[in-house]
Amino acid sequence: MKKFLATDNEVFGIVAPKVKVIDGSITEKGTADIAARTMPKVHDVDCNTSLDTDTGETWGVCANGSPSGAFVE
Repeated sequence: MKKFLATDNEVFGIVAPKVKVIDGSITEKGTADIAARTMPKVHDVDCNTSLDTDTGETWGVCANGSPSGAFVE
């Protein structure tokens, strides 16, 4: 079982200026699973979408932008 779990949230799973998640599952969000001003640091995290809150572009740390899913910077 994952230590951090966020599912079925209306807009974001987690949003903050800086995000660091280890061992989690953040899925099924309306806008993005992870949203941050700086590149999120994730390790052993299931997520589908990440968002740069300044540009609206993907950070590429989740399945939507990383060829192997979530990774550590």
